[in-house]
Amino acid sequence: MCVIIVKNKGIEMPTEAEMRLAYEHNPHGWGFVSSNGLFAHGMYFNEFLSLVRYVGIEDACIIHFRIATHGSVKVENCHPFRGRVDGEPVYFAHNGILPIRARKDMTDSETEFRDTLLPAMRLFGFGSMMFDQMVARRIHSSKFAFMKDGKIRVYGRWIKEDNGLLWSNLNHRPWYGYNTYDHNRVIYL
Repeated sequence: MCVIIVKNKGIEMPTEAEMRLAYEHNPHGWGFVSSNGLFAHGMYFNEFLSLVRYVGIEDACIIHFRIATHGSVKVENCHPFRGRVDGEPVYFAHNGILPIRARKDMTDSETEFRDTLLPAMRLFGFGSMMFDQMVARRIHSSKFAFMKDGKIRVYGRWIKEDNGLLWSNLNHRPWYGYNTYDHNRVIYL
């Protein structure tokens, strides 16, 4: 299962060791977007490190490390995906498996983003009550993270660390077990 890390403004980035561990357990590519305008994808961790170091504490950031379930292992299938709403870029990262049929060599995530989420954002508005309700009906057990205008919105069941970072899961930590984490740190957004 992929992992998404959400860093809001004013929160420190995860340590290099933590990000390396997440990448090693999800080695099929990486991607990130930051409120400072950085948006990148790649396959190798050293490329990731050379770019993500430009994300400061004052920036919001979504990081995604991929393990392929739908779509081939290639840079084009790395999250976050970018679209446009009202002429402005919007970014989407997904963790989980959606009960849909992916198109061509796209991931289920990109198919959902292009075919359903973007049109709904254009129709209802990003972050509107109608959009939130539509996402709630489609998300199942997945986690979604969006960025628009430098602001992040997350949906699903996330783990919030004491340092303020949000994680879609902690399966990269060898000491982490699905039955041992503190349920008080799981938040529903």
